[in-house]
Amino acid sequence: MQSLMDRLANYYADELLLDEADENDVKRSMATDSFQLFDECVGKVYQARGANLSAKEVIRLQTALLNFSLKCYPGNIEQLNRCLSMCVDSLHLVGNAIPADGPTAPSVEESSADMARKLDPVAVDELEKFLSIPLKSMSLKVLELKDYSKLLTFLPWGHRKKVGIELLKAMEAPGVTLKSATQLDDIFDILVPLTNDQPASLSFQATVALMADISEKPSNALQTDVTRPQEESVLLSKMIQLIDHKDTNETFGMLGVARKHLLHAARTRDPFLFAPIVFGALKLVEVLYDKEFPNVEEETKAVPSPKGDETEAVPSLKDDEDKEATVADESELPPSSIQKESSESNGNEINQLSAVVEPENTSTKESEEKINPANDISCRKTFVFVQETIAMLMATSPEFALRLTLQAAVLSSRLDMKSKSFEGSAITVEFLTQALAVHQELTPDSPLKLRGIVSIIGTLLSCNSSLLTKDFEMLATKIAQISAKVSKKADQCEMVMQCSHVFFAPGHHEKSYSNPQRVLECLQRALKLADSCCMASPSNVRLFVDILDKYIFYFEKNNPVVADKYLTGLIALIREHGNNPNSLAGGDSYSEARAQFQLILQYISKKKEAEEFSTRFAPIVC
Repeated sequence: MQSLMDRLANYYADELLLDEADENDVKRSMATDSFQLFDECVGKVYQARGANLSAKEVIRLQTALLNFSLKCYPGNIEQLNRCLSMCVDSLHLVGNAIPADGPTAPSVEESSADMARKLDPVAVDELEKFLSIPLKSMSLKVLELKDYSKLLTFLPWGHRKKVGIELLKAMEAPGVTLKSATQLDDIFDILVPLTNDQPASLSFQATVALMADISEKPSNALQTDVTRPQEESVLLSKMIQLIDHKDTNETFGMLGVARKHLLHAARTRDPFLFAPIVFGALKLVEVLYDKEFPNVEEETKAVPSPKGDETEAVPSLKDDEDKEATVADESELPPSSIQKESSESNGNEINQLSAVVEPENTSTKESEEKINPANDISCRKTFVFVQETIAMLMATSPEFALRLTLQAAVLSSRLDMKSKSFEGSAITVEFLTQALAVHQELTPDSPLKLRGIVSIIGTLLSCNSSLLTKDFEMLATKIAQISAKVSKKADQCEMVMQCSHVFFAPGHHEKSYSNPQRVLECLQRALKLADSCCMASPSNVRLFVDILDKYIFYFEKNNPVVADKYLTGLIALIREHGNNPNSLAGGDSYSEARAQFQLILQYISKKKEAEEFSTRFAPIVC
């Protein structure tokens, strides 16, 4: 019967290609319900075999019937549902007598372990093949098959993971889109083995005990997924990147569903699974921004974005948000000890970040009501979602959480510069404050912590134009304090040098924050640290050269407190250390510092020769 169905399906496919006019009446003959005839024959086979019917025979017959339907009656969901339903009911009754009216589901549902225990290794492989067949031609339409998820419960954990991977690969086909949050939730139900750990009841030891009565050889059902975790993460990330709906509420809902299901995997396996969720939310912010502020270009031309000491109260990210309206509310997240720890450790930080008073701006509220008459998702609410998502990674992946936080800060600052109506300055301050909190979670004295300081400094400078002076000064002071707490003197010297940039950033904006005296204080502090480092190791003479490079930068940018006498004295100090016989013990580090020092001297000489800078650089003694 299996061969007959395959031959008839192949013959029908050939006739479709060769006999388009249907001169041989093949199409007309196939129009009669051949599927019904084969289905009845399969049912009679089940009845005739009775208790002797094996699981692999059930699955093979339904596989042939499924292939026949897909080839001869493509898109017929009713026939496919019939195949899956018959397979489920028959597998429940494997080893028992099949009723004359066909198999029916038992009155009491069996557990996943009980159902998987009935399948031998060959049957497991056949069932995995059976479930993978519709994925290739139907992709996400398999969600319309009522018993697809039920059949998955017959498979062991590792084989369910393989089916999930096949589904993700099928979604890579062109034209596949996600339609709703409900659909995405159904997809994640199939992908549970990819996003969660194997339950204790289905652990390796328990499965071995269950399969001991079936086969003396290790069962294929015990095979673990051979796909590398990195490949699984890539496939999951590609699926999240498909989230793009014309309805912004639906997009926000899908992002919430994705976060709920990927939370455990992001914390325990790969934090980068949250990257497409965060960047998808930031993309959504830009879409919402264009809707909430449609006349941004005219507004920007009429009134330039000011930056000063005016301290107008602005709404916080959370004070005006309705938690119950958020699709991905914390209450929907799966309970776990990790989640409880995160809520306790991060809840206070987020609340502190959002302690800003709500202004009485009726005009703004009226405009938002016009734009969002049904309490639609807003820019602020989406930023809250981003903030909460990043906070979930703070305890387990602080370095990645820091990078995501800085990305959000840059976007809010950029949007604030485009429209004076969008209060992005307060949001930017919150994200930067959160970044400083995340930085404290990094391992002390690690390269990641040092790179984190540099990243925060660069982000703060890029957000300079949108921040109020008092906010910028507060953040700059905190960064300087963090840099001064680095335990290794050499690293502390480098970080203090980098911090000098936040106090004097010429060319960024006409009203950029500037405190020349703090620049000098940073450089002098760096000199003291460099001196103590050189006393411990001559190879640290490079620190003096780096500080000289900073001095020349600020001197050339006309910092009023960086005078030529500081450059002359530092050059003499470096020459003195270079003439010290102990400096030769520095090896390659000393040679590199000496070469860099010579290049700096050449640069100063060229500036003296240049007509534009000759007067300013002439007093420097090299």
